[in-house]
Amino acid sequence: MAQAGFTFHGLAADPAGPVRLIPFVFSEAQAYVLEFGPRSLRIWHGGGLVLGGDGEPFRLETPWAGEQLTALRWCQSADMLYLVSHAGPPRRLERHGHADWRLVDVSFLPGVSPPEGLHCTVKPAGSRTWTYVVTAVHRESGEESLPTPQLQVTGPDALSQTASVTLAWTPVQDAGEYRVYRAGGGASVYGFLGSAGAGETYTDTGRTPDFDAGPPEARNPFSGEGDWPSCAVFWQQRLCFAGTRNGPQTIWASRSGAYGNFSVSRPLRDDDAVTVTIAADTVSAVRWLMPARRLLVGTGGGEWTLSGQGEQPFSPLSCSLERQSSRGSGDVQPLSVGDAVLALQRGGASYASSATALMWTAMPEPT
Repeated sequence: MAQAGFTFHGLAADPAGPVRLIPFVFSEAQAYVLEFGPRSLRIWHGGGLVLGGDGEPFRLETPWAGEQLTALRWCQSADMLYLVSHAGPPRRLERHGHADWRLVDVSFLPGVSPPEGLHCTVKPAGSRTWTYVVTAVHRESGEESLPTPQLQVTGPDALSQTASVTLAWTPVQDAGEYRVYRAGGGASVYGFLGSAGAGETYTDTGRTPDFDAGPPEARNPFSGEGDWPSCAVFWQQRLCFAGTRNGPQTIWASRSGAYGNFSVSRPLRDDDAVTVTIAADTVSAVRWLMPARRLLVGTGGGEWTLSGQGEQPFSPLSCSLERQSSRGSGDVQPLSVGDAVLALQRGGASYASSATALMWTAMPEPT
């Protein structure tokens, strides 16, 4: 007969040092416990340690010292666990096999590379300068790469079926489409010209570019040394970070469906990365993020919700921040219980939020 309680499985790698246990649940049959110790990680599964190829417990070196473990926050998507803290840049823990775990840096750039070797053929010769860039689009995810370096070419004064510029490039692995952009109104302003499909050439015969659809532009929101996010969560197909030292009230969300890609376009598109800053009376750092129908945000000075405007989906063109209370949140990640969220109030009192109604109600202080 099963009995309630705990079962002893073994000692921590450093029994005298601080230890942080983090769940890693892929499915009911594939659940692990991550044992973070000072500068190290071990994996527990099925009541025992995961062993490496040498028969010894699998061990991975990590950048977090013992005193930094309590501030570690994380969010998981399938076989990837994103870890953040003020102690260093975000890291991604990837499971490639039962005993194959890798800790990698987060690049904040698209996962597909731009084409290389962009060149062209012009007919006939002329005196006007035409400027182009090309991007690659992944055939499965639809993620678009950054553009190639610009190609400037002197060609016909006017383009037509008989006076054209034909672009060519080296194909990109797993690319299902290439998008061509031409500059206009200034060499740095590009408009969408057309798609080459899966081909490796495109002929410009004078079509007018769509300047409402520009190519992605690289952006790393955490390029400042020591300015790292302290909160992370997945919400509405975006990876969201918040709470850096220089931007304590700012929330950054990745491109839709492209975790780790924080590029934007000019002008902005609905699926671009989003940056939004809470406008409050005093500066209060974001303490936690919690996904629900809206994104719940706890700061030291109050609680907020983030969503799209009205019935519109959340995007850089549709952001709405609404204050829900002025209690202030403690620096502890809340718990989701049914349709409610239980959080620690600043100073130690607890309170609850209905994730459905998004209304905050006070709870009595624990005795």
